[in-house]
Amino acid sequence: MVAKQLSIFLENKSGRLTEVTEVLAKEGINLSALCIAENADFGILRGVVSDPDKAYKVLKANHFAVNVTDVIGISCPNIPGALAKVLHSLSSEGM
Repeated sequence: MVAKQLSIFLENKSGRLTEVTEVLAKEGINLSALCIAENADFGILRGVVSDPDKAYKVLKANHFAVNVTDVIGISCPNIPGALAKVLHSLSSEGM
């Protein structure tokens, strides 16, 4: 499945993740998946939300630097080698 992913730039300081989640919650937007990459000064929260267009607008309105990109979501069994098999199929198709 193709989904929209938000990438949100955050200063690496206490409370910034809380601010993002509170803005989304206030608007009734569910954050169903997230990943954070960070260093000493900043981080990038990448997440999949229930309403990416609305989330983008409300985060921008609350002065967050945010971008939206398409990502591929997959589901595979929780067994050794399952992800490798799926990724092999994708890579042989040039994805």
